[in-house]
Amino acid sequence: MYDKDDMKEVFGGVDKLSKDILQSMQSMTDKEVKFLVQTYYIIQETRIQVSNRYQALLKEQMPNQFWTWAFNEFEKFENQIKKALKKWVEQQPIWTEWAVNVKGLGPIIIAGMVAYVDINKINSAGQLISYAGLVPGQERKRNEKIKWNPDVKKLCFNIGEVFVKSSNSFYQDIYRRRKEYEIGKNNNFDYKDQAKGILRKKTFKDTNCPTYKAYASGKLSDGHIHMRAKRYATKMFLSHFFEVYYTLSHGKPPPMPYVIDILGHKDYVAPPEWIKAEDNPRSQPGCRNEYSRGMIV
Repeated sequence: MYDKDDMKEVFGGVDKLSKDILQSMQSMTDKEVKFLVQTYYIIQETRIQVSNRYQALLKEQMPNQFWTWAFNEFEKFENQIKKALKKWVEQQPIWTEWAVNVKGLGPIIIAGMVAYVDINKINSAGQLISYAGLVPGQERKRNEKIKWNPDVKKLCFNIGEVFVKSSNSFYQDIYRRRKEYEIGKNNNFDYKDQAKGILRKKTFKDTNCPTYKAYASGKLSDGHIHMRAKRYATKMFLSHFFEVYYTLSHGKPPPMPYVIDILGHKDYVAPPEWIKAEDNPRSQPGCRNEYSRGMIV
């Protein structure tokens, strides 16, 4: 049997980043950071696939040690990329003055958002949400140019997954509460028209599966409810990211959203760990602010 040193000698290994390479991260361009974030998620997905295949082989026989080595090397590579991106993001004010204090917002998320979002071209949270492809009804149509960034949309999908798994965090609490709300509406058959529409558009090979049965009964599936709640939490994060990034870049808060400033809606939620409610100029009289030490209260 090979030990770890034997495996490294045969296959090579992932070297740790030198101080010089880490230092060079400070001059990395936004384009390079975008590519590195994409690479991180590719490596992460591959590591998970290797782990799943290893577990499948383990049920049949003792797999070749190559699989253990491969998993470890992918994990090392993943961690080295994370370390490099952390070095880059540490020079970004939005990290040092906000995100570093918010559980669930790691360097990968913030590096990707800063690299992709030109705050001088995004004028509202709604515009950022649209840019991320999270506005209802946004979908690809043949022979039509998409109006959102597919890479940002994919990044937001990964961000949502992080929130779901970040226990006792602000955005997981947003997700959890929204899911409870969605379940209540679903049980009340508020989405029955949407369920019927899905059945008309989609063909199900297995009409005995739980997903089909849910839609046929006039409800959305559990997976659909999960995605709605996750998307809500992600959009909340995007609105917070925009407010903080805009404020740090322009030296003043962005204009209050139209629905709050003009229409009188009272559903503003301040970014966690940013500005206390009593000091936040956006927390106007009568405006519901649910911020309290980074948690919904």
